[in-house]
Amino acid sequence: MNGSRVPKHQQKNGSTVPRTVLGERVKGRKKRTRLERGERRGKRKKKRKKKKKKKKKKKQPRSDNGRGDRKEQGREHSGKARVLGTLLVQAWAGGGFLSRITMLVLNVHHQLRGIVTAAQVVG
Repeated sequence: MNGSRVPKHQQKNGSTVPRTVLGERVKGRKKRTRLERGERRGKRKKKRKKKKKKKKKKKQPRSDNGRGDRKEQGREHSGKARVLGTLLVQAWAGGGFLSRITMLVLNVHHQLRGIVTAAQVVG
């Protein structure tokens, strides 16, 4: 409430709230009831409970190709590196030169461990 709109005799030491609102008597005025003061009555409205979030399902792997047998492989490297390694070894065995593309791919997946294990497997 704006202080200037409240008559001086209704103000309580410098506050902008009229004394009637504070529930006091002012110059023979009747004390206001709780309802008149705008207090609430009755029960409060119950707050709504939040819904629980559903758990997300884990995605299943798209395919199981190129994973190799887990036991022998361990989890250090993906199947891709092993496949590349076999390619490498075959290329060396064939005596042909490694194509530039496979070298590029090797650079992308430079998981040396996988390549080395593949080399050992192939011989």
